[in-house]
Amino acid sequence: GGIDPAAIRLLLIRQAHADHAGGSVAWTDRLPGIHVAISAQSADWVRRADEEVTSVDVARRAGIYPGDYQLRPARIDRELEDGETIELGADLTLTVVATPGHAQGHLAFLLRDADRRVLFSGDALFPGGRILLQDTWDCDLRASLRSVERLAVLAPHALLAGHLSPVLDGASSHIGSAME
Repeated sequence: GGIDPAAIRLLLIRQAHADHAGGSVAWTDRLPGIHVAISAQSADWVRRADEEVTSVDVARRAGIYPGDYQLRPARIDRELEDGETIELGADLTLTVVATPGHAQGHLAFLLRDADRRVLFSGDALFPGGRILLQDTWDCDLRASLRSVERLAVLAPHALLAGHLSPVLDGASSHIGSAME
């Protein structure tokens, strides 16, 4: 069972922080047919492996990454814009949602099929209505709050954040907690 890795055609990166973008080189090394997509704002940061603008330097000093960790320059094939729609198949679409706040260039994705909406919120919103603020140049409380408001109007059924357990039903109560 499972999915043949060679069948994977698209890698969506939600933000330029290394815990999200740092593995893209390994994906492209192992799956040469894969296309890598990230926000237009973040694309050059990841292409250059700019450790200052992606806050790897801050994370390394905080002990999040080992002292010898280095962000590697990555191939970016597609630059995504807010509101863009990606057709994944019959009755299956993915909409790009700009959600700055946790990081500049942060994206969420809303997957729609015939009757369900699944929100891939990245680090913009976590289960329990949590948001993550950190001491980096591009973290902005007001932008985070505006992003949560944007996500609330999407009324997703499921919430799949960048970290923590998935919420497979009742995502609106978690978003409601964040709105409060």
